[in-house]
Amino acid sequence: MNQNDAETYRQTEIPIAPDPDMRESDLKTVPIVKRHLAPADPDSMDVKPGDNARYVRYAMACWNLPPIDISDPDQVWNRITDYFAYCEQNDRKPQLVGMANWLGISRDTLNSWKRGEYRKDTHSDIIQKAVSALEEMWSEYMLNGKINPASGIFLSKNWFGYRDEQQLVVTPNNPLENADPDEVRRRYLNALPDTTES
Repeated sequence: MNQNDAETYRQTEIPIAPDPDMRESDLKTVPIVKRHLAPADPDSMDVKPGDNARYVRYAMACWNLPPIDISDPDQVWNRITDYFAYCEQNDRKPQLVGMANWLGISRDTLNSWKRGEYRKDTHSDIIQKAVSALEEMWSEYMLNGKINPASGIFLSKNWFGYRDEQQLVVTPNNPLENADPDEVRRRYLNALPDTTES
């Protein structure tokens, strides 16, 4: 390793339980290598000046929206389409939590509507359509390398209910399944040790 690859510093190593009579010259000096670790996916950590401010503006965009009557499915539908239009105009990836924020409800409430646990007759279909559109978009992002795969997997599991699943097939192996009972008895008796005395 040359000097350009890493910088080397002198650092005094202090013993865990130093001897009170030990002189400073008895302490060892060890080189410390300063490493610059690249992230696993350079694009996933590419934060440019102004990015955080833009994300804050996106999150705050819904704060000043006039409240809607969330019991009215037409108002819910219009607010969702407004959210998608906002994301399109601002080149922003739509999100489940963003949609909930634009509606003025929690993500849990949104999921409850989606599952039909509440407002099933009026809201469930609307929310399922919107979430299906989100799922399709996020699948496209994943397939086209537009988001970090680990992030995409995490979001797919948490937003859309995906899960890693292994299918285990258990095949019972019973050698007696088709055996003749008389044959089994005979083999069993032949396998027993001879206990007769001579």
